[in-house]
Amino acid sequence: MPMSRRKKLILLLVGAPILLLIVLFVAVLTPAVQTFAARQALSGQGSVERVSVGSSGAEIAGLVIEQPGVKISVPSLKADLPMFGLAGGAIDLRSLVLHDIVIDYDPVAAALHAAQNPPAAEAAAPARPFEGVLRALQLPAMTVDGVDLAGVVRVAGPVPIAADFTLKGGGVAAGKEGRLELKVVAQGGEASAGSVVLALLPTLDAGGQISALTVVLDATAKGLFQGKANSLRSEIAITRAEAGESYVVKMIAADKALVEINSRWEPGATKLSAGWRLDITDADVKPFVPVPLFALPEFKLSGAGDVRLVDAGRLETTGDLRVVVDGLETLGLPALGRILVTSRFDVAGSATEAKVNTFAFDVASADAPVLGISARQPFSYEIATNKITASRSDADLLNVRLLGVPSAWVAAFVPELTLAGPLTGEWTVRPDADDIVVDSAAPFVITGLRYGPAAAPLVAFDSVNIEGLRVRQGPAGLDAVIGKIRVVAAAKELLTLKLAANQKTGSPLVVHSEISTQLALLADQPALRGQTRLSAGRALLVVDASVAAASRVTADLRLSGLRAAGAGDLPEVVVLAELDQAVDGGLTVKLPLSITGLAPKRTSDLELSATAASSPDATGKATWQVAAKLLSQTLHLPDLQAFAALASDTLPAPAPESKPAETPAPADAPLWDGVTGALDISLARIVYAPGVEVLDTKGRVALTKEAISLEKFGLLLGTGGGIDLVGALRWLATDKKYALSAEAKGADLAAGPLLKALNPAASVPLEGTYAFSAKLAGEGIDPATAAAGAAADFNLTGKAGVIRSLNFETNKYARAGSAVVGGLAGLAGAFTGNPEVAKQASYVTAINNVVRRMAALPYDELIVSARRDASGAVQIGEFRLQSPSIRASGSGGFGNLPGVSLVHQPFNLKLDLGAREELARDFVTLGLAEPLPIEAAPGTYAALTEPVVLDDTLAKIGTDQFMRLLVRKLGAR
Repeated sequence: MPMSRRKKLILLLVGAPILLLIVLFVAVLTPAVQTFAARQALSGQGSVERVSVGSSGAEIAGLVIEQPGVKISVPSLKADLPMFGLAGGAIDLRSLVLHDIVIDYDPVAAALHAAQNPPAAEAAAPARPFEGVLRALQLPAMTVDGVDLAGVVRVAGPVPIAADFTLKGGGVAAGKEGRLELKVVAQGGEASAGSVVLALLPTLDAGGQISALTVVLDATAKGLFQGKANSLRSEIAITRAEAGESYVVKMIAADKALVEINSRWEPGATKLSAGWRLDITDADVKPFVPVPLFALPEFKLSGAGDVRLVDAGRLETTGDLRVVVDGLETLGLPALGRILVTSRFDVAGSATEAKVNTFAFDVASADAPVLGISARQPFSYEIATNKITASRSDADLLNVRLLGVPSAWVAAFVPELTLAGPLTGEWTVRPDADDIVVDSAAPFVITGLRYGPAAAPLVAFDSVNIEGLRVRQGPAGLDAVIGKIRVVAAAKELLTLKLAANQKTGSPLVVHSEISTQLALLADQPALRGQTRLSAGRALLVVDASVAAASRVTADLRLSGLRAAGAGDLPEVVVLAELDQAVDGGLTVKLPLSITGLAPKRTSDLELSATAASSPDATGKATWQVAAKLLSQTLHLPDLQAFAALASDTLPAPAPESKPAETPAPADAPLWDGVTGALDISLARIVYAPGVEVLDTKGRVALTKEAISLEKFGLLLGTGGGIDLVGALRWLATDKKYALSAEAKGADLAAGPLLKALNPAASVPLEGTYAFSAKLAGEGIDPATAAAGAAADFNLTGKAGVIRSLNFETNKYARAGSAVVGGLAGLAGAFTGNPEVAKQASYVTAINNVVRRMAALPYDELIVSARRDASGAVQIGEFRLQSPSIRASGSGGFGNLPGVSLVHQPFNLKLDLGAREELARDFVTLGLAEPLPIEAAPGTYAALTEPVVLDDTLAKIGTDQFMRLLVRKLGAR
């Protein structure tokens, strides 16, 4: 019977949706649709080639998952997992196979992404009371069997790491013990390989929940220098017992428990307690160390105790530790022998407070106790406020005792330091209201201190004692005092030091120190012995400092009672120094110096002041700009020169022969690199000797990036005349060397008064008014080389003077001539009229006339021109002298002996002389000059037929050759 229209409509409305659902269900089970959906889900985070999910499991091919820094590639995945069981909440994983997995990890890229994309803050979940570890691992009904994963992990970095891994196992089911084992093997050859095996052994009860869980980690390594593989096992076992849980943690090597922790938790317990035990020796650790590269000393670490985790994050621990070490030299440390360290403690702590109930820490050597630190009473420490609260406010908190640090221990760290005995000392720590006070209970003593080679130490002290130490620290600030540091040498007190420091909260640190020393004892220390003739004296140095963002330091140094052996008492010296540092780092320095002479009583003053500011240059390099002044009202140089008596007259031992020093490499920048500025000099009066003064010495030394320049440096002589100096030391950046240039000029210089004042007892060797000019120029790899190789030109002119420097008084020929005069005078009286006698007498008279005139030779004009070449040799290019009775011209030079001043260098001057009037007649008489023609004009000079040579040194001009010419007529040889 045909269907009615109504039935057809009902069938269409009901059947069509059912049919559509059937079509959609079939489509979902189609791999193409599943693959499309998976690709959409992975869009931007990976890719997949094929997905097929059926009622009995799933297969996936070509899966790639990418995140910043991580890439996971899975060629194929096969899972035998009935889907209908998942709908009921049960998991029955019969088989899971993933092979050839590749995991690439770049830690730098991952960290960069995490820094650029911080996680959004989430509301903190309400805290839940602890109910046990296993109870928190609630599992659905499940069965896991046949897991088989394998692949490689690659970590990028400077030293790339690659490791193969496998994950296999199964047997996880209700009422059974399962096993899942993850094995990681580092890729490498047989010479160096390692592996880690992590095994999870869960035991499920009849209800499918974990009743016990054991985690075993086996690490195996075979190093380059090890003959066999060595393993280290770590075990964590958690067992549910009734309503509580028990925990066991072990670290095992060669079947021996090195570390063991046991604990148990019960419901309602307010604390979690655990017992711990250590038993580790060098023999336990050596199998895991590449011995040829890293040798271990002998040691044993043992101990036992308890740890308690209390509510509100409070941790309590008690126990004993003992460490015995011998052979630290195997680590490259000094050989200290056998060391025993023991500790006993009962301490507690939280995020806000630490509490010490009992504490003792002791160190001993093989022979005796060394160090002991012990708590005298329980106390607590509040971290936020730094407040210490003691159980008894009238008792000490801590006691620190140096019972005798072996001198060999100290010398081991400072090789050339030797001590005659151990270091000892004792200190206590106690509360005082809100403050903590550290006091010396016994002085810190160092005995028989010597530093330097055993055969020739640099210093040698009988003892060093630090006494009266007290430090107070509290809310108001810091207050510290060292009553006295005493250094004793040769059974006498060589040096004492007092020190005080305090800092109020929010204020600068203020330091005051006083140092007093006996300078003669200091000079007798081995390093200084024989280096000075100082036989008495005392130095007192007082330093005050205020240290903060802006700091200030003042120093007062006083030297008194100074005496040099064989030279008597020396002037007293006072140095006052001030140093201020601004917040921006700028510096201001004042350094006044006064020297007080004792006989006569007079004072010299000198003050250096400077400001310095730092700023970066165009390259960012710090540079300093300096403005300095050197000022003085009066300087008595004899008082300064008196200190030269302190210099030892002991000649240094001759240096051993050595190869010539290599030429240093050129510098890349000048010595003053990074410093610019100027030094202004103003010295009102410099007294060299009574009557010899230099007045109004003024000038400027300027520093630029390119040069140090002496700008218009001038001075006036008290005896008349003045001198001006200019010069520069330039840096030639292209050639990486220095160029030195200087120029000096003097005018109206009165030589006679100056030389007379310098040596009142002697006759003045030179009189007259002089002017001079000098120019110098040189180049070198350093300033000393530039100066040593500098060439110089010197010109001198003198007017209306007298020369008395020719050495006739000690000349043997002059003495012979005087004797002949006396003898001939007697002969002339006995044999009157004898022409030969008269002739000899005329020769002697002429000789004495010449010597007398030349010994005090007046002149109208004197001109000298000389040049110093780069080798240091000095040539006199021109010498001219014009006087009423004599005229001289010639040339000569000086030797170049190293280390010898110019006035003591070998000297030679060859002169052509001309004479007139009486002196000319004397030279004619002696046969040294031809008579002038009758027609010669008045005032004409008669030239000597032979040149005259002056030699020896400028300090003692030799006249032997000249005298030989004069006495030749007498037949003297």
